[in-house]
Amino acid sequence: MCNYLLKTWACIFPLGECLFLGGFPSSFLLCRGWWCSFEFCVAFLFGLHHHSTPFLKKKLILFLVIKLELRMSSFHCELNSTVDLGYGNFGCTHYRRRCKIRAPCCDEIFDCRHCHNESKNSMEINPIDRHDIPRHELKRVICSLCDTEQEVQQQCFHCGVCMGKYFCSKCKFFDDDISKQQYHCNECGICRTGGEENFFHCNRCGCCYSLFMKDSHNCVERAMHHNCPVCFEFLFETTKDITVLPCGHTIHLECVKEMQQHFQ
Repeated sequence: MCNYLLKTWACIFPLGECLFLGGFPSSFLLCRGWWCSFEFCVAFLFGLHHHSTPFLKKKLILFLVIKLELRMSSFHCELNSTVDLGYGNFGCTHYRRRCKIRAPCCDEIFDCRHCHNESKNSMEINPIDRHDIPRHELKRVICSLCDTEQEVQQQCFHCGVCMGKYFCSKCKFFDDDISKQQYHCNECGICRTGGEENFFHCNRCGCCYSLFMKDSHNCVERAMHHNCPVCFEFLFETTKDITVLPCGHTIHLECVKEMQQHFQ
């Protein structure tokens, strides 16, 4: 115990004056900003030194509170800096994210499901081997910072980095660009963009529409469950903007504008 107190006393750093009572400080007074180490305060408060006045205890408690707040603040700063490491520096043309995916269908690694689908459905691929990734069956991801392969989760269990500011455990989806206001629609079964408060799900059409269309659109069963009539991309899972025609059918907004320019 004596050795411990000697070591603890060596940690004291004066910022003012101290009054010693005896050779080894069997008791001391804090005054004019006298502060000691965090460990020494704990030793006093938990009875490792039996000479402690009420005034001293109050000083020590105050110091402990301040010291704990500083330590917690430092811990959170370090944690946040680790979590945000590499933010905006990784990803592909489709998403900014800090992980890659291992496709459960072909066991190959891609930046995202769109990268997989574009690669596996290109003209160079044998038509028999062409396929889309079963997005909800994804089980493994690879951290882009430390290359650790792991189960699907938002934070890397090895380096602690956040692999996507937006994360959906249902869709196994990561995205660092949260300005899109992503949300998961349980009825659609996938994630949408634009903010959940701005959209409603039409059960007859089987998709999400803007609230402005809630009482004015013509319902068409499974309105988005088909390919765009211009570019032939599947509309239900597209990342591009979609417009609803007066008849209730859907098409890419960009494709409509191109057609309008073409026929001018």
